[in-house]
Amino acid sequence: MGFFEDNPKGFIEHLEDLRGVIVRSIGVLVVTMTVSACYAREILEILKEPLAKAGQDPKTILSVLQVADPVNIHLQVSFVGGIIFALPFIFYFIGTYLLPALEDKERRFILPIFSAGVILFLAGVLFCYFALLPNTIRVFIEYNEWFGFKTNWTISYYLDFVVNMLLVFGICFELPLVVMFLNFIGVLSSKMLSDGRRHAVIIILIFAAVITPTPDALTLMMLAGPMYVLYEACIWLTWLKERTLPRANAF
Repeated sequence: MGFFEDNPKGFIEHLEDLRGVIVRSIGVLVVTMTVSACYAREILEILKEPLAKAGQDPKTILSVLQVADPVNIHLQVSFVGGIIFALPFIFYFIGTYLLPALEDKERRFILPIFSAGVILFLAGVLFCYFALLPNTIRVFIEYNEWFGFKTNWTISYYLDFVVNMLLVFGICFELPLVVMFLNFIGVLSSKMLSDGRRHAVIIILIFAAVITPTPDALTLMMLAGPMYVLYEACIWLTWLKERTLPRANAF
């Protein structure tokens, strides 16, 4: 049965389709993790680059303490690379699973929505990698120097910090996609978003303070700032959508 056929499926068939999505996603993830494992050294060099851009030599700051740390690091790098490379395929599999439940007029939005999801996630990751991480690392190193401490981090802790930051920013940059979906199904309107600006600022600040892996104000503002800009973009996008797409075409 093709994706665009309208024949209804039973509950068991939907479960089988969902199982297929999960199996294919896991399969792609295994492949991308395997490829990432083969290029773990190159990926690790990329992850160490923010430290170098902060003016530090990774060889003098990063170290390992446990015998099995190299194995754990290899697995960690492979998993991170696998997730990032597998993401577009996983989005595609989810889209093909949802297509049969949509009407023809709704299906044309699936590709733009999931493409936007991938682009926004990568935009958040790249923004964090190039704009935030070097400055944040520099602040913490200078903080150590102010206290008179010598900076010496384990590579495992450093990778946890960098990966958490990248994932947090990638996920937070999905805000426009979530807002547009809520607008598409009639839960949020551009007027509601516009009237709720003051509340949105407070919510964004609290949310950024909770999810950022560091307690410093710099990281919080570097996350809250782009999120508020995205919120303002959502107001304009929903306003434009409400005037170009009749409500009758919504879900």
